[in-house]
Amino acid sequence: MDPAVPKATLKARLEVNVTALGDELVALRRERAELARGKAALQAELARGEEQARGLRQRLDEVMEQQRALRARGEQCQARQRELEDTL
Repeated sequence: MDPAVPKATLKARLEVNVTALGDELVALRRERAELARGKAALQAELARGEEQARGLRQRLDEVMEQQRALRARGEQCQARQRELEDTL
């Protein structure tokens, strides 16, 4: 501590620094709360996207199964048509 600087001046500087740090702490807490809200919103959006993707995957699986069934039915129809043509 510099003996040439009065204690009152040092105390005033300390109070200014403490106040500035307190203000910074408040701002950081606000920012943390805002980031937490943003994170929660992103997590909710991700959950919705994942649910939508599951639904789309299920629908794709259903359509692919229908396509396989229709192809099999088409092959059966072609085979039956050949049988009928052979009997003519």
